[in-house]
Amino acid sequence: MILIKDQLPILINTGFGSDAKETEQLIKEAGVSPEELHLIVNTNYHSDHVGGNYHLQKKLWCYDCCL
Repeated sequence: MILIKDQLPILINTGFGSDAKETEQLIKEAGVSPEELHLIVNTNYHSDHVGGNYHLQKKLWCYDCCL
């Protein structure tokens, strides 16, 4: 995962779904509220890259795209 902290924060890959709550906590610890995420970018559709998408998108309103 990579978190780009900008005016419109971007999360690159969300990790495994089983780690979604930990991912959310790491985002908070980095100083970004998960609700501030503007975009989730996935570099591929393997479970270790997209597994947390459902968890984050269920709670938040943000776009998801794959490169």
